[in-house]
Order: sequence, then C-alpha cells, then structure tokens
Amino acid sequence: MKHQGEILEKAVRESGVKISVIAKKTGFSRSHVYNMFSLTKVPIDVFLMVGKIIHHDFSAAIKEVNKLTTVKTPDAIAEEQTWKEKYFQLLEEHNLLLKKEFKKLLK
Repeated sequence: MKHQGEILEKAVRESGVKISVIAKKTGFSRSHVYNMFSLTKVPIDVFLMVGKIIHHDFSAAIKEVNKLTTVKTPDAIAEEQTWKEKYFQLLEEHNLLLKKEFKKLLK
C-alpha cells in the first residue's frame, strides 16, 4: 500500500499551488496540511478537497488505498448543522399543524 500522505504531497508539490492557499481553502492550518503529508492514512475528504483546489484527480491513487476515513471541514459541519436546524424547524411546524387538525376532528 502506498503511503497516502506521500501521494497527497506529491500531487500538491507538482501542482505548484501554495500550501497557504490549500490551508485557507480547506479551513486547515498550514501546519495541519504539512502534518497530513506524514500520515499513512489520509481522510478521503481531504483528497477530494485538495484535488478540487489543485485540479487533480486522486481516483487512481484512492483505488489502491483501503479503509480511508472521512473528516468534515468546519464549513461542511456548519452547513450540515444549518440543514438539520431547518429540518427540525419544519418538523415542529408540521407536528403543530397535525395537532391542530387532530383537535378539529375531535370537535
């Protein structure tokens, strides 16, 4: 199995995109990006995010890799939370309407 951090680093270095740009766009610190280069297993989300930034397709490299873990960016977590809150708000409104209609039927 290839060292995933090395796969990531090689693609980043070949792209010419600065680490600071990748860090800013992913929401990670520069040191975190550098630390990922030393990992034997890199989260698949990181490959996808970085691939998008540097215009690199990691699919060939990912096929060789087993049991990739996933990690969410701060932006993805915030967006997920926003949608959850909207869903729960709609669910509450729906339940209130159901209760109101049920009370009408009982009268």
